[in-house]
Amino acid sequence: MAKKYKSPRLKHVTRIAIDEINIGKGHRDLTAVLDLKTGAVIFVGDGKGVDSLKPFFKRLRYSKAEIKAVAIDMSPSYIAAVLENLPESTIVFDHFHVIKLYNDKLSELRRAIHREAAGPLQKKVLKGTSWLLLKNSHNRRRRPDLCGGARICALFRGRGYPAGF
Repeated sequence: MAKKYKSPRLKHVTRIAIDEINIGKGHRDLTAVLDLKTGAVIFVGDGKGVDSLKPFFKRLRYSKAEIKAVAIDMSPSYIAAVLENLPESTIVFDHFHVIKLYNDKLSELRRAIHREAAGPLQKKVLKGTSWLLLKNSHNRRRRPDLCGGARICALFRGRGYPAGF
């Protein structure tokens, strides 16, 4: 793969995505860079992390490409590498990692509220209501068995979560 995508032209590339992939059972990692406009793989580095991107950034400087946006995961090392090598570009975090972070924080908050619940009745109301928070409010149908749904949503909003889960 690295041989096939060794040196495509970079001059007209403006938006890129950087991510690591795992090949096979041997746990061989590669770092791939894609041109988001064409979908073409423009660089494949051996290993994962910032060190594997050094040859790419060197070629990018030589090509004088004007990168406007870089899509990456939330890795601090990738953020630092992009800020150092492409200071004029905008960093965009990929959708998967943003949603995963949001869901992790929401689960953490639900557990904390469940621990604070005073009795079994309050815990029973909280149990199984994650769908209430995650589902689009316009797509939810009324469920009479969960009459406390509005109160639960209000409880979460009171802790800093936005309206309209």
